[in-house]
Amino acid sequence: MSLKLRQMSIYVLLLLAAAGSAVWAYPRLRPGPVALHQAEQLLAGGEIGAVLPLLREAGQDRGLAPPERLRVAALLRDAGDFAGAENLYRGLLRTGVGAEARFRLAETLAWTGHFQEAGELCAEMLDRDPGDRRARLLLARVLSWDGRMEESIGQYRMLLGETP
Repeated sequence: MSLKLRQMSIYVLLLLAAAGSAVWAYPRLRPGPVALHQAEQLLAGGEIGAVLPLLREAGQDRGLAPPERLRVAALLRDAGDFAGAENLYRGLLRTGVGAEARFRLAETLAWTGHFQEAGELCAEMLDRDPGDRRARLLLARVLSWDGRMEESIGQYRMLLGETP
């Protein structure tokens, strides 16, 4: 084997080893995170029309970690796809980000006029942690939006530390 051919072989082997290391060192270069990153860049540039397909693609990637899926759901909600965000939040309820997903789901349901279910989720959060101020504030708002003023005022009083 000539010296030139041997040097080229070593060079190719080094390139292959480096490429393998890059894939190992950068496991986030999967389709879901790439689509999520592209969607975030488009949103930052104000190109909302091209964002929804990328976010839907990212949301369908089961390889995404729960915090990434939570980000996708928030971006879907911000882009106006409430149904897509709701589905992702429901899928995240039994994960490590379940508490945050539950709150955001309740918030999304309230924004879309599903006051009964939003109120039930808030009550569930308050059963788990009676001192959850975000859940109590959201519950007070949901009750108000649903026209249940007396109950809403009671929740606001509890939030402020007054006995209803």
